[in-house]
Amino acid sequence: MEKIIIAMLAATCFLAGCEAPEDHGQSVRLATTNFQAAFQATQAVLAQDYIIARADAAQGRIETQPKIVTKTGKDRQLGSLISSGAVQYYRRTIRCFLTHDAGGVEVRVAAALQRESGTQAREQLAGREGLTENKMSTENGWRQSGGAADKDYWADVGPDPEAERAILKKIEERLGEK
Repeated sequence: MEKIIIAMLAATCFLAGCEAPEDHGQSVRLATTNFQAAFQATQAVLAQDYIIARADAAQGRIETQPKIVTKTGKDRQLGSLISSGAVQYYRRTIRCFLTHDAGGVEVRVAAALQRESGTQAREQLAGREGLTENKMSTENGWRQSGGAADKDYWADVGPDPEAERAILKKIEERLGEK
């Protein structure tokens, strides 16, 4: 029975087009073959707007701490999970992956967004999907934000292609390639 469940889960992920978190993002191939210069330029561009959580040149990986961003007006997401008021709060985390070969350096930027949501939205989702409160902490991309009285949660929204493009453009400009 256990093997059947594992096979069904694997098939579901395959058919649904599941991807590893590192598989999303946008990339650009830089003309430079100097990996260290590209890594330093990428790190400097990210440090302008984000706090660097991890920078490992040996692995070609840079990660930021989440940064709070807001959306207003028509940029807000509609539905039962929107926040009250005129502003909707998000947090964005950036991960950059750099690889190099004889043709140059490739930089891939993955920007992940999470939306702030409150207890009411969390309970609506739990009731709709038949989940218990104990399972909500791990199900459906909900993350406790550590807010006052545990009323705030961060729900995964997905990638932020606009931010990815903007960061890649700044990296190219910093290296004098655009």
